[in-house]
Amino acid sequence: MPDAHPHPQKKILVVFGTRPEIIKLAPVIFALRKSKTFKLITLSTGQHKHMLQQFLDIFGIEPDIDLAVMKQVQTLDYLTQAITKNFATRLDKIKPDLVMVQGDTTTAFLVALTSFYRKIPVAHVEAGLRTGDIYNPFPEEVNRRFIDNIASFYFAPTKMSEQNLLHEGAPRKRVFVTGNTVVDTLQWLKKHQDLNDQPVLHHYHIAADDPYILVTIHRRESLGRDLKNMFSAIKQLARANRNYSFVYPVHLNPLVKEPAEAMLGAVPNIRLLPPLDYLDFVRLMNGCHFVMTDSGGIAEEAPSFKKPVLILRDKTERMEAIAAGLAQLTGTETNAIVAKAQKLIDSPDLLARMTASRNPFGDGTASQKIVKILREHLV
Repeated sequence: MPDAHPHPQKKILVVFGTRPEIIKLAPVIFALRKSKTFKLITLSTGQHKHMLQQFLDIFGIEPDIDLAVMKQVQTLDYLTQAITKNFATRLDKIKPDLVMVQGDTTTAFLVALTSFYRKIPVAHVEAGLRTGDIYNPFPEEVNRRFIDNIASFYFAPTKMSEQNLLHEGAPRKRVFVTGNTVVDTLQWLKKHQDLNDQPVLHHYHIAADDPYILVTIHRRESLGRDLKNMFSAIKQLARANRNYSFVYPVHLNPLVKEPAEAMLGAVPNIRLLPPLDYLDFVRLMNGCHFVMTDSGGIAEEAPSFKKPVLILRDKTERMEAIAAGLAQLTGTETNAIVAKAQKLIDSPDLLARMTASRNPFGDGTASQKIVKILREHLV
């Protein structure tokens, strides 16, 4: 039920700029919209404008403010200057009581920093994730550490994240374990969309009843040698398993797209797709055999569909998925990736064991918990 409160509404500015941020902030935005306690303002930096728009359309969210900082080739130096300058101007006009950011993007870090300079409290959704290596993932590991030195509210998705924060000295009374909001998002999609429909498979002439493995590779730290190792592994696996399709929506970054097309484009059972909207991607995940990815977020999403994940990295901040048996780290060497993926293809028992565990990332009520906590502590 929407809440009522006698005090003047507190102004909350929710900021996002990339696809992962809006995926995980959408249910929080929905929950804040229902609250009479808060006046909600949404702002997009436009860090990944084109990819972001797909998700805004799915969720029916139109940002109140769009900084539109994206340009064709954008460096971290450019983003730092553009976001800080443009956001500072808007922040000084809005004067919110709280700024909310999510995760570990450049948008999240710079927004938190600019807010801190004005002594505006920051709420960090998905606080406390750590790999312990400042260059892996890069620059995300440092971004989230900085945010957690600035934040006033820490919304940790799991107990493991909570322990990371407490170990670093975050005040216990400001750390709240809520679950991960991506579970809320996936439950919303299950309720509002037919996830068994597979228009993408039909469009690309992939038989819906044929097994396929979903691939996503795009991270900045994967570029170069590691990327080539991963692509070599995918090629070897595809050639050795002709009865499987390897479905890979390729990131628009030319440093990913060009080598993907060069190394994988000629293999018949590797399907290189353009970037998909989130709904089509979730549908693919729902129907796949398992997922191979260098993403962190997909290791949180796949358990909602009982899909095993091979994480193509040396380290992950989602150790909960590893501990629960839902995911495995493969490293970035070709032979190691091939060995673990082939074992999963060959072993139905291993596949069954990896899908039997309880989802460690929550029960779909994280957004409600976040709004309730803010009502109790911000007002």
